[in-house]
Amino acid sequence: MQFLVSIDPGESTGITRWNFSDSQPAKRTDAWQITGGLQGFLDFYHKDSLFEWVQVIVSEQFTLLNHDYVANVEPVRIEGAMTALGFGPIWQPPAMMYFCGGETKAARKKASQDFLKANDLWLTGKDVGQPDANDAISSTLHALAYFRSIRHIPTLKKYWTE
Repeated sequence: MQFLVSIDPGESTGITRWNFSDSQPAKRTDAWQITGGLQGFLDFYHKDSLFEWVQVIVSEQFTLLNHDYVANVEPVRIEGAMTALGFGPIWQPPAMMYFCGGETKAARKKASQDFLKANDLWLTGKDVGQPDANDAISSTLHALAYFRSIRHIPTLKKYWTE
């Protein structure tokens, strides 16, 4: 069995843990949504042994959008912490999590939500002890994008049967 952790860093950081093997599809086993930006992420890192035994770490990489006049750089601070802590993840651009299609960002989000709901992967704030689960959902989508990118056959068969 192998383990993957997917991270969506920010003021609120979504983290999901998955297990998988050459013959078994990826299965999300845990989901967290940590508040407090960098300090919240570091507190979680130091109290949880999650990162000690994981084989693959995937993280969204900060992208400055041209409409961000004053960028929230908390994701960049967390990226720096991940690098300094020695577990440089496989970086993904934000758009990689929108693999379900759609002409607009709203349509892509809706298609992603529908996909997660249809595959029993949808999360709510109650699941992660927060008002919403937006970042844990993004973390879930980044993990699935990774499994698609490496063409992990058992996971592809489970979630994309067509």
